[in-house]
Amino acid sequence: MVKTTSRKIGQTIQRDNDVNKLKQKKVFDDLAVVVENINAEVSVSLPAANSMINLLWYDLDKVSKASQ
Repeated sequence: MVKTTSRKIGQTIQRDNDVNKLKQKKVFDDLAVVVENINAEVSVSLPAANSMINLLWYDLDKVSKASQ
């Protein structure tokens, strides 16, 4: 479930990254790196991956509010 969720988040970030302005590209690149780290962490520690996902949602919320 965690891996599926992180993949979906990664796909959403990639889709949004494709349509975003260049100045926001760095933000989305950073978020994509976080998703890659989550995918790697799933194999090691589910609680740690879950914590990383929670932080990612927080960061996505900040990005969303900043773009409004």
